[in-house]
Amino acid sequence: MHALERRFKEHFKRHFIISKNDSILVALSGGPDSVALVHLLQKLPVKIHLCHVNFQLRGKSSLADEAFCNSMATRLKFPIYIHRLESGWHKKRNNLQNQARKIRYQWFEECQNKHRIAWVATAHHADDQTETVFKNWIHGTGIKGFSGIAEKRGTVIRPLLPFTKAELLEYLQAIKCKFRNDSTNAKTVYERNYIRKKVLPKLYVLNPRLQQSIYKNSKILQDLVAGVEEQSNQLFIPFKKGFKIETKSSYTRLNQAVIAYKLNEFGFSNAQIEKIIQCIDAPVPYRPLTFTSKLFELQINRKDITLLPPATIQPEESLVFKTIKELCSCSKFNVVNNTGTFTFKTNCFYALITELKFPITLRKYKKGDFMQPFGMKGRKLLSDLMREKKIPQIEKSNQWVMVDGENDLIWWVGQRCANKYKIGKTSNEKSICISIKTQNL
Repeated sequence: MHALERRFKEHFKRHFIISKNDSILVALSGGPDSVALVHLLQKLPVKIHLCHVNFQLRGKSSLADEAFCNSMATRLKFPIYIHRLESGWHKKRNNLQNQARKIRYQWFEECQNKHRIAWVATAHHADDQTETVFKNWIHGTGIKGFSGIAEKRGTVIRPLLPFTKAELLEYLQAIKCKFRNDSTNAKTVYERNYIRKKVLPKLYVLNPRLQQSIYKNSKILQDLVAGVEEQSNQLFIPFKKGFKIETKSSYTRLNQAVIAYKLNEFGFSNAQIEKIIQCIDAPVPYRPLTFTSKLFELQINRKDITLLPPATIQPEESLVFKTIKELCSCSKFNVVNNTGTFTFKTNCFYALITELKFPITLRKYKKGDFMQPFGMKGRKLLSDLMREKKIPQIEKSNQWVMVDGENDLIWWVGQRCANKYKIGKTSNEKSICISIKTQNL
């Protein structure tokens, strides 16, 4: 048995708990890394399936790669699943490498589901890990980026991470196994290739065992990331379509570090995160404050921090009611027609039907809206009323209002009624009482 086969077997047994009845789908490109992985896994008591994606980016070379993989599968008597893309698929796409990666992993998943395969194995090795860590470092990534490629994520395993490219090439030479070379790996116009060809060789002079050091550090950081994720699950409480953090739980340095880590994942910039942590840590917090990323809008309130997707706070279309019949038939309201004595509730709207000025519009709050609340002499900005009622900033744009035909705001829906249509406790005229169906509004 070759020394690498023995080390691989020991590493696999120690890090991956896989049943003998489980199948492994190996991502086979035809290159030395994936070919070595197939031969190493062949020495273990596992069922092997192969899959290959032909991106048709290198003309005849791509077709030759596909033919090589087919031939290898036939020789080893392993089933193989090939996905060939149409020529020119990439011409209208940005970030080709990311797009190719998505297509590749989608194909893995399709093969897994169709053929009931438990695991997917990719041939990422120690050199890939080192390049990834440095690439992430150059772009100012967080702790998760510094941790590099995970050995196991979901059903995807990467059993070659402790082994270097040189070791794999030496192994293939020893067992006299052929493989394909991808000419694009030599082009330094690609960032990863530049790091591999130009940057890392100089660092290997300082530390010839750099790959092994990166691998060990990555394992430590991945354990740390797992702990941070577990802590973040306790801090970030599911709330509506986003999350809520109790402010009182945010004062420890550890919790603030966890929050910063998670906010980075949610797309907030380092400058935003620094400001958010300052607000949390301040003796007299600046509140309310709003920060926005592509994924969430974060609002620091008096007692908590909320994160909601922007889609949940976008204004919706207005509803216009031209007649009392249309208003009474709206599915968002409970409407009671009444004559006689009233028991008033502050969250309902009351009016004499004959005095209502149509059309009446139901819409979301707009900045600058004002009303004369029932029982008050003057008008007041609705934003001031919301502040007094301690409505979180992130909820303000979700507030509904009702405006009559004279463009007067007559009801802050579910909160306060305007003075304009006030009626007495008893009335001989027909009136209505409107309350909201909270599940619909």
